[in-house]
Amino acid sequence: MAAFDADPASGKAPLTVTFTNRSTFTPGSLMAYGWDFGDGGASADTNPVHTFAVAGIYEVGLNVTTAIGQNHVSRTITVTAPSSEGETPPEGELPVEGETPAEGEPEPVQVNVPDLMGLSKTEAVALLESLLFQVTISEEDSKAPKDEVTA
Repeated sequence: MAAFDADPASGKAPLTVTFTNRSTFTPGSLMAYGWDFGDGGASADTNPVHTFAVAGIYEVGLNVTTAIGQNHVSRTITVTAPSSEGETPPEGELPVEGETPAEGEPEPVQVNVPDLMGLSKTEAVALLESLLFQVTISEEDSKAPKDEVTA
């Protein structure tokens, strides 16, 4: 019977998870393990370690093939977006601290867009929903008319 533990089962990206195989089978009948991490990654190791680089909800599956047949089990790994608090962005992505834009120039804003390649529709929607935010621009903050924008 296929079974496994995942530690941790949730956390912030990039999330490294250790999978511990708890499968049981008739001695001498094991032929292969097949892991599908739900993000395009796979392994044939008994107890793999895998890093989920992008926030999303991943269905991790384990197939155990024995001389008698196959057995499959899966469980969900939840990866949330990393917080930007306290993180230092790569050089050149933001203006130098204390630097102000020229008169009439917009204030630069850094936006991190995750890579959605390889995600299922459900995973991509969950990821994008977790990134939604609301911005309010008032006449005090900008020369633009008061408006509300939802991205």
